[in-house]
Amino acid sequence: MSDAPRDPNRLHLVVLTPEEILFQGAVLWAQVPLIDGMVGVWPGHAPLIGRIDQGIVEYATSTGTEKLAVASGVLRVDEERCIVLVGALAEGEPGGWSADGAGMEALETDGELEAIVEGVLAYADDPLRGLRDE
Repeated sequence: MSDAPRDPNRLHLVVLTPEEILFQGAVLWAQVPLIDGMVGVWPGHAPLIGRIDQGIVEYATSTGTEKLAVASGVLRVDEERCIVLVGALAEGEPGGWSADGAGMEALETDGELEAIVEGVLAYADDPLRGLRDE
């Protein structure tokens, strides 16, 4: 990460799909739907990894509260950031949602989820690494 001082009252949130970053920035808090219920993430939250269930990711910025309807994915919280990696945005109404993206496959194991998150973390730390190695 950057050597810039971190605001202890803000959480660095990254919400992304494999194709794009949907949101990246400082937030006051985030609420994420996990398979066993909602989790609220605040600055200083304990590290955690969890499976995201279809639902609404909500977060508060300095200008207001934002919401994204998401399909399944993975949540990773560490000392500096909260990463919400989803296969796709959800479309339609709750209860009748479908994944917004053809060919979205369920991830079978926690090992697959961990490998994806590690790749996202490596990219977030050095987005040009793959280009320099070629």
